[in-house]
Amino acid sequence: MLRQGFLGDPAQIVVEDASGSPIWMAYSPVPAGRSLTVPGTQFHYGDGLRIPDAQAVLHSDGNFVLYETVNGLWQPTWSTDTWTTCTGYLASFQADGNLVVGQPGTPCLWAAGPGPNATVLRLHRDATGAAKLSIYNAEGQVLWQVP
Repeated sequence: MLRQGFLGDPAQIVVEDASGSPIWMAYSPVPAGRSLTVPGTQFHYGDGLRIPDAQAVLHSDGNFVLYETVNGLWQPTWSTDTWTTCTGYLASFQADGNLVVGQPGTPCLWAAGPGPNATVLRLHRDATGAAKLSIYNAEGQVLWQVP
């Protein structure tokens, strides 16, 4: 069965087996652009960070997901697990250095919590070639990282 819009995102196509379990997924990448950002940045639906063959993007359902390409297909490698039936969510790298997901004016659904010394949120590859989403301090030390 072919289904478009898996988890509420129209840019994703999913092929499911007879039981409804996904067996293949393709996700349209976020527009080419930045791989790092500073505190005060907000990501709306479809916004995120991107490097070749990897992206971190906010879905319309409030889930912030890190994807890598495997054999030419976008595959999720980490997420905030914050999908809901509501809309209007933001992922925000706050002025205090915390990466959070939530709706404006309400308590956040998820927070990384690295602390006030955070200066950069960066999507990059580590020495093994794996995509990482990291928060650094001014000295270049990793304060938080996934996966």
